[in-house]
Amino acid sequence: LTTSKGCISGNLRYKESDGSYIDCSESNQFKYFLLHNLTQLDIQSDARFILVVEKSAAFQMLLDCNMTKLLHPCIMITGKGFPDVNTREMLRKLWNELKIPILGLMDADPYGIEILSIYKYGSMAMSFDVEKLAVPEMRWLGLLPSDIQRLQFPKSATMSITDHDRTKISKLLQRPYIQNNAQWQHQIQILLEKSVKAEIEGLNKISDNFLSNTYLPNKIRYGGWI
Repeated sequence: LTTSKGCISGNLRYKESDGSYIDCSESNQFKYFLLHNLTQLDIQSDARFILVVEKSAAFQMLLDCNMTKLLHPCIMITGKGFPDVNTREMLRKLWNELKIPILGLMDADPYGIEILSIYKYGSMAMSFDVEKLAVPEMRWLGLLPSDIQRLQFPKSATMSITDHDRTKISKLLQRPYIQNNAQWQHQIQILLEKSVKAEIEGLNKISDNFLSNTYLPNKIRYGGWI
């Protein structure tokens, strides 16, 4: 059977078609999920929230820190960049079953915002399948463009916005769902005004393990998402 490129880890057990249970709670481990049988998962979880991580490198970094157990019981999932259909369907299934907060951790750049938009609103190429794949309740936890200045990112952890980025940002700002979301508009405008972007991993250039020890705990504890 073919597997999704998406990976999942944390406080989650679900049943495969052969009746066996997949346990995603092993420390520093992740599971690929299969491209079938997502309608009958028999999900078991005590997770308090789901953290969707844009890239596999940041996902593995958080696994190495045992992040799924350090804060609260939670589930982490990544589509390794632009998510495939199965990753999006899995996330939607988890939302339908668990009804817990879904928080997105993306790079503070146009492509991170694009990927977050696909999870939350769906892709334009598959707009006909929004009800099955999109998760409108998903929230943008970080990395927010406003975090770059607020947290005083060192210059070594930032990059300049390119002309290609500006074109991408302009197209994002034309989308109806962004025009109807003042908080998202504000964050995207910051990218344009400051002409600076940053990756998730740049948080650890502020101080060692800043992402896992400070940024995520504070964001989740105090509701720092939009």
